[in-house]
Amino acid sequence: FAPVITTGDYPLDEDAMMSPPPAQGELVIATPERMEVILRNRDYDPWVGSFGAVCVDEGHLIADARRGGTIDLVLASMLSRKSPARVLLLSATLGNTDRAIEWLDPCDLAESDVRWPTLETEVLLAEEGESADEIVAALAEKVLGEDGAALIAFTYQKTATTKLASLLAEKTGHTALAYHSNMAIGRKQEVREAYLSGECRLLVSTTALGTGINLPATHLIIRDTSFRPEGKVSPSQLLQMLGRAGRGERRGRAMVVLRSSDEWR
Repeated sequence: FAPVITTGDYPLDEDAMMSPPPAQGELVIATPERMEVILRNRDYDPWVGSFGAVCVDEGHLIADARRGGTIDLVLASMLSRKSPARVLLLSATLGNTDRAIEWLDPCDLAESDVRWPTLETEVLLAEEGESADEIVAALAEKVLGEDGAALIAFTYQKTATTKLASLLAEKTGHTALAYHSNMAIGRKQEVREAYLSGECRLLVSTTALGTGINLPATHLIIRDTSFRPEGKVSPSQLLQMLGRAGRGERRGRAMVVLRSSDEWR
């Protein structure tokens, strides 16, 4: 297949959000926001009607307050056509599927509980007055003593990523890099490449790496179960973040630090 990317802001492409759809490509990879803009222009109806299948990755985002409405509009528009394309929703955290099946009727559900490599998850209970940063630092020191092991630590705030990365570098003697959405695109790419190559085995991130981005992390720790201003992390988001551990051939271990003041029980 000949793939083509169209997002409206992809750095390696020249298309803008309002640009016409790509003239070529048998497999189109797009964001729902880009598809929504195309769907609103009737001139592009023949292009939209040429699709035989639509696959929505991270399908649980249809319930997301920020992006869910756009995904819903795209799917509803595609399904309401005279000859609708086949729709496939993919998600590791879809939860109860009854309403989705009813909405998409006729619909088949395919489930699998196979996960390779295997992933071990656990909760670390912080004692009263115990520092979550010290818990993360102790884990990082232990993890980096293993050959080929690599850790991602999630924090709730952009400024906290830099602060924690500095602390971990000091405590472990290893390179620790911060990653968050406000960083320049070039810098984010540099950080990802450093982690992929093994030059850096310790990454501190906000939820910018929490969904859909796969890096070779063997271990993962979520320092905070509440992120400002959103508040308590949803079960779906928590599972997505935990799922970043255990990629490639090595099994994963993912942990959540729970404080006595947290809303989670």
